[in-house]
Amino acid sequence: MKKKIALIALIVLLVGGALTAIGLSLGAHTNLHWNGGFRVLDTHTERHEFNETLPAFRYIDLSVSVANVSLRHGDEYNIQGQFIGTIDFEVQDNRLIVNAQNARFGFQIGFIGRRSSGSHVTITVPQGTTLEDVRMKVDVGNINTQAVNMIGATIHSDVGNVTVTGDLTGPNNIQSAVGNVRVEGLLTGENTVRSDVGNVTLRLTESRDRFTYSGTADVGNLTIDGERQGSGLGGSVSHTAVDPLGTIRFDSGVGNVVVNFVG
Repeated sequence: MKKKIALIALIVLLVGGALTAIGLSLGAHTNLHWNGGFRVLDTHTERHEFNETLPAFRYIDLSVSVANVSLRHGDEYNIQGQFIGTIDFEVQDNRLIVNAQNARFGFQIGFIGRRSSGSHVTITVPQGTTLEDVRMKVDVGNINTQAVNMIGATIHSDVGNVTVTGDLTGPNNIQSAVGNVRVEGLLTGENTVRSDVGNVTLRLTESRDRFTYSGTADVGNLTIDGERQGSGLGGSVSHTAVDPLGTIRFDSGVGNVVVNFVG
């Protein structure tokens, strides 16, 4: 128990230091208020609104400093939203490249995922599109991919929730340093799903015996199909399938892990 308490204290210190570093890097006038999701407050730079039809693309390479990002189906290949700072995007060699960096501004951390963000980027692709080699990195903000099938996805938020739905073919790596992570769909190939500080939830559309999986909740409960794994604070689980559809590693440093197989 003493080790668990020491671990929690260390993680709290690390998270506090990370948030302080983010604030200092964004300028002396940055405001940080904890009350849930992320809301960017325009105090120093121009707000850019955009809505552009894009050529067809198969790959995505996105790097955003502070904004909520979503990927979903639409009538066409498109990017839209608003951003405080500088944002550049282009389709080159069948790859959508997005680079968005903030200058100095204030931002508010409200209830993650519930309030609208001042800066947000939405990418749409036509129904039936399967994307490959999807790389999405956000420093501060939520990432939400909605029912888009992907082959090889690396999706990471330093501070924010990550929600991914759809069929994913590995290798896939879906993580948040500080925030909840939720994955729904079919995972094949090699998969890693993790949150350092936050809950991890998986809802997989095949039966349990079709997967090789392992995972831990260092400080929190771990549940597989409603069955608690381990006793006390923390838990771990491991299962090897004979002919697996996929291999999944799921972990939370501080938070609960809930896995349900619904096939």
